[in-house]
Amino acid sequence: MVDVTMNVAYTPVKVVNHPKFVNGPSKDLGLKDIEKATRCCSILKTIGLVLVVITAVSSLIGMIIIWKSGLIDNMISQKLVIERDTHVYDVWVKPPVKPVVNVYLFNYTNIPQFAAGKEKLKIQEVGPYAYRLSFEKVRVLFKTNNTISFQEKKNYQFDPDLSNGTLSDVITVPNIALLSAVARVVGKNVFYQMPLVTLVGGLNVEAFQQLKVQELLWGYEDPLYDMARPILNLVDDVPDKLGLLVGKNGTGEERFTIFTGMSDINQLGVIAEFRDKKKLNIWKSDECNRIDGSEGSMFPPPQVAAGKRLFVFLPQLCRRMPFDAKKHMITNGMPAVRYAPPADVFSADNPDNACYCVKGKCPPSGVFDVGPCAFDGPLLASFPHFFQGDPALLEQYEGLNPIAEKHQFYIDIHDRFGVPLGGKSRLQISIIAKNAKYFPSMKMFKKDMILPMSWFEVSVDDLPPEVKSDLKLATHTATHGLMYFLLFVFVLSSGMVAYQATKMTRVKEPLSPGYNVNLPKQLILVQKI
Repeated sequence: MVDVTMNVAYTPVKVVNHPKFVNGPSKDLGLKDIEKATRCCSILKTIGLVLVVITAVSSLIGMIIIWKSGLIDNMISQKLVIERDTHVYDVWVKPPVKPVVNVYLFNYTNIPQFAAGKEKLKIQEVGPYAYRLSFEKVRVLFKTNNTISFQEKKNYQFDPDLSNGTLSDVITVPNIALLSAVARVVGKNVFYQMPLVTLVGGLNVEAFQQLKVQELLWGYEDPLYDMARPILNLVDDVPDKLGLLVGKNGTGEERFTIFTGMSDINQLGVIAEFRDKKKLNIWKSDECNRIDGSEGSMFPPPQVAAGKRLFVFLPQLCRRMPFDAKKHMITNGMPAVRYAPPADVFSADNPDNACYCVKGKCPPSGVFDVGPCAFDGPLLASFPHFFQGDPALLEQYEGLNPIAEKHQFYIDIHDRFGVPLGGKSRLQISIIAKNAKYFPSMKMFKKDMILPMSWFEVSVDDLPPEVKSDLKLATHTATHGLMYFLLFVFVLSSGMVAYQATKMTRVKEPLSPGYNVNLPKQLILVQKI
């Protein structure tokens, strides 16, 4: 039989199965039909291959977009806005986190020796006296400009297990009433001072007094304060008693209005009004009177992700405090950025602080004059033990030792969602003892002295399990889950493309005579009838 394969363009042929294609049926076909079927099959293969390539490329592009643009993070950030009837709103109104408030007090141990000019003042730090703090937002009101107003209701519960001491401990502390009264009259003419000099002498009031911890924190009656209170009430409402935490339990008078983040996620949690005012009128410039910082429960996610400077408004200081990104870290098992105030936040050399100087007089570096915010009292704020303050502040005392690990103020914030994951809020309160020659009990102070009274640490070391679960779900499942799915699709589709490419370039095995390489995969032999 002569092989005429190349000359059978229009000749009927008999199609016989190749031995390797055992199950295929024999069939009589025209060569045109075979070519048509072959062409059709090739087109379908090509379409399928193109679709697989498109899938691989699309999944790769999707991973790059998610990784570089933070698309998923932006979507999740939008879920953090404060809206009615949402889980975020419920957690915001009544946070499950219960911080620990550690109160440290300063006990003055050598008053007679100091008054005699024989020794420096010796200070003994006592405590902490620990409280569990629970709080919630009350009198919540949504406004039409994508803001929400509220007041805070707080409850302090003493925790003896976390405390080092009892509320019955007796300590020697500066006399707040006397030092405040003297600060108001000192520097004025003698006739203005004499009524107070006479009153103080008649009441036998001393510059230091002994109090129980419970009294110093939650209030005690003072005859000098009781006489001055009616006059002070003409200017502003003052508490019935003196105490470092008086008025802190229960619903606070301050009303905050913050942005919900609905119209701009960069404004999430930023204060729009405080006490129904858009700015303060306490300090000397509009910059210092600004209140547009966070109220502390959440921060704008894009700003945290970019490591930008944040601001927190502190009502107890009547000012907003800057915080700078220091380092990335893992807090409570989640990625966070540690933020802390700049070292010169209370520095007299910082030009940004010039507008906080009362009557043009700045306090020493490291302390902040709280007087305009506290009934014009002689009160100063600083970091504990005058951390990052002027070394001269420490030279007047024995017993102060600033250490960054114990006294640094910092907040750990989720690096994409702007939610605080932990931190230590630490501030010290001191009082000025004026050198006043007409007051016998004040003669021990050869010059004005800053007397530390206490420092507070609001600490969040751990988060409740439900909070961790919510954040980890958003952090890992939402973003990483989609990333892993796209990675799986990319690997699978890329494998299919590689497999097809290998088949197309594979060297084919030698064919037996009469085998038509243009026929389909069934390896059909073409023979003449």
